[in-house]
Amino acid sequence: MSHFIKITGGLQALEVPAQGTQKAGLVLIQEIFGVNANMAGLAVQYASHGFHVLVPDLFWRTKPLINLDPASAEDRQQAMALNAAFDDELGLLDLAECAQYLRGASRQPVFAVGYCLGGRLSFRLAGAGAVEASVSYYGVNIDKHLDNAHNTPRLVHIAQKDTLCPPESQRRIGDWAQGTSTAVHVYEDTQHAFARAGGPSYDEAAAELANQRTLAFLERLSGNAGANGWNGR
Repeated sequence: MSHFIKITGGLQALEVPAQGTQKAGLVLIQEIFGVNANMAGLAVQYASHGFHVLVPDLFWRTKPLINLDPASAEDRQQAMALNAAFDDELGLLDLAECAQYLRGASRQPVFAVGYCLGGRLSFRLAGAGAVEASVSYYGVNIDKHLDNAHNTPRLVHIAQKDTLCPPESQRRIGDWAQGTSTAVHVYEDTQHAFARAGGPSYDEAAAELANQRTLAFLERLSGNAGANGWNGR
């Protein structure tokens, strides 16, 4: 049963307990549209695979519990304004608090998966050693944060035609990843947000492949390789 819980101060997060045997904790990090229906649906999906999920409300300092629709021009404009005002460093502190909450709930590993804004933050959270592994879907400005002090395992999904991650940025990320514990996958002929079901850039085949890779990556690191695939297939 999903519900919002208080983590610390004004920070809340949508919590979705694992279904069946719990494998690990998971900090699921939003796009610029808040904890909306898409993020809630993803949380349920990950929980169905045995992850105890928290989706932090990253915009709580300006617009608590905001829920924006990417299909709405007005909502997109509001999301861009919220994103422009967002402080990564404060957000990373919030995410670390959520990771600690999950760690306190069990002695299992804690992972992070993020999309867009969340893709950058999940990448940076792993770089800081705050989680045991991370997955980034079309993270923005990752190439500005190519640190690996902790060599935490990371998986990076890049849309080949993502205007927010142009070819030069993709090259820098790929070159940097050589010799690290980071795996980078580039999905041909895809645009930013290719994994957001129902969106204008949604690519079912690429999304399914990325999701399968994500699940295999997380389950291997949690010691549960070989479970059912994404969507139970």
